[in-house]
Amino acid sequence: MTEYEGDFKYEFVKKTGMKLEFKVTPDNDLDAAAKFAKNLIKGETWGTVLFFQAIAE
Repeated sequence: MTEYEGDFKYEFVKKTGMKLEFKVTPDNDLDAAAKFAKNLIKGETWGTVLFFQAIAE
C-alpha cells in the first residue's frame, strides 16, 4: 500500500528495513489511524498470513 484515502489519508513516506512509515491525515487520532490501517491490511487475502504491528508515533 503506497496510498489510501478514506476516513484517514495514508501517504507512504519511507521504508527502513522491514519498517514502513506513512504520513496520516488527519493526525488528531493516530491510535485510531494505526488500528484502521492494520484492519485494512488484515482484510486483504494476503494480509491474513502476516504478523506485524501498526504503531502510532
